[in-house]
Amino acid sequence: MSMNFPLNIDKESSVPLFLQIARSLQERIDSGVLSKGLKLPSTYSLSEDLKISRATVVKAYEDLLSQGYLESRAGGGTYVSGRVLAQADFFERFSDSQISEPAYFSEFSQRILSLSNSSTECASAVDNEKVNFGAPPIDSLPLKTWKRILTQECNELGSRSVDWSPDDFGLYTCREAISQYLSRSRAIKCSPEQVLIFANCKESLMFVSRILLNPGDVVAIENPSYNDPRNYFSSCGATLVPIDIDNEGMIVSELFKLKSKPKLVYTTPVQDPTGIKLTYTRKQDLVEWAEKNEVLIWEEGWEGDYNYVSPVDPALQALGSGANVFYGYCFWKLLYPLVTLGVLIVPPQLVYLCRKAKQFADIQFSMLEQKALARFISEGHLERHIKKSKSTFEKRRISAMEGLLSTLRDHIEIPKQSASLHLCIRFSEVFEKENILKSAELAGLSITATTPYYLQSPRTNEFLLPFSLHSEETLVNRISKFSTYLKCK
Repeated sequence: MSMNFPLNIDKESSVPLFLQIARSLQERIDSGVLSKGLKLPSTYSLSEDLKISRATVVKAYEDLLSQGYLESRAGGGTYVSGRVLAQADFFERFSDSQISEPAYFSEFSQRILSLSNSSTECASAVDNEKVNFGAPPIDSLPLKTWKRILTQECNELGSRSVDWSPDDFGLYTCREAISQYLSRSRAIKCSPEQVLIFANCKESLMFVSRILLNPGDVVAIENPSYNDPRNYFSSCGATLVPIDIDNEGMIVSELFKLKSKPKLVYTTPVQDPTGIKLTYTRKQDLVEWAEKNEVLIWEEGWEGDYNYVSPVDPALQALGSGANVFYGYCFWKLLYPLVTLGVLIVPPQLVYLCRKAKQFADIQFSMLEQKALARFISEGHLERHIKKSKSTFEKRRISAMEGLLSTLRDHIEIPKQSASLHLCIRFSEVFEKENILKSAELAGLSITATTPYYLQSPRTNEFLLPFSLHSEETLVNRISKFSTYLKCK
């Protein structure tokens, strides 16, 4: 085995060669470059690579063996031992307090570092694993169809008739399929030329933040809301103004009362995390006000794939001229981890600017994924998958709601228009937060508090339950146990 990392060896130095080798290896072990259990090259192989005597390498290994950095195992071989800097030790050793002089960093970096501790805690406090990162359960994915399409696309790699030409906005056939799908499902008014594809949905958020926002710009954002947009807007120096929601979605009238006109309004018409839908009347009011006052809107559409109580409404972008609305979308709720792509629909007059700006973003990413997705949509598989999976999730949602209401009716509130893959549950104050979480853990029920979603004034005892992850029978049994444990506290 040959070394795949350099060793700092100076044959002209007065420091013995064996000591130079030992120190170089020790540095890599301490820094974590050489991980615990890694097998090192044999003394013969390393001596050949370094063009030095084998005895010198043997002496270096012996020195590290005596210090506990290396260990010999039965059957031969020398391995990195347990005296390796663990990841936790690394962050303890290089803590935030040891950051270099901020003057060396850009203003962008300084804004990231200056984000408040409470904001940082909120950003990391959502137990994403409990809600499966907002993604659907693996058993609901159209794996066979996706594998077949990927195989077909791979088989066509050598065909001259297949277009693999790179494009800043993404593969044209994929953008065309997406624009047609969103036109059908959301009434979006767009051509493929307005569609930008990103490696993931976070990239599109950062892209819009950087092309629109200057330090000091005001951004009105729903409260509660997902924390990534808040962090991106803050990293660009924007001032965030929370706009509360009620059972009809964002309280649009609060926007009209702001002292400083926002440059951008961030909204999720199917509200994240509550699942409450923005009413049609408020949508119209928001679009009319924004166009009249030349305010831009970022409309996040990724929570709108599953609606259970009422039909899908047209997007905000479809209600007005569409000249001031950015529409963000991704397939996370439908197809993750099969598809990670993010989508952005930009106003027609900003296509040229976005094409220029996209040249500095992620131009090259999975062409194969785009080809497969284009076929998956064009052949009707996406909409068939939505119809099938929605039927499954709707049954699970009903089981979860009936189970909760039958046992805790007087002590909980569930928004009637809730959508997506989770339920937003509000418990009365007769229960303590710690007891709710403990009872859920004992019952094997995954729930997480919504506190990190709030920019200000978080609701007490508000939690998310990802009902889509469990079968109907499992939900009934676990909710019954949860209720029993909770009442006993």
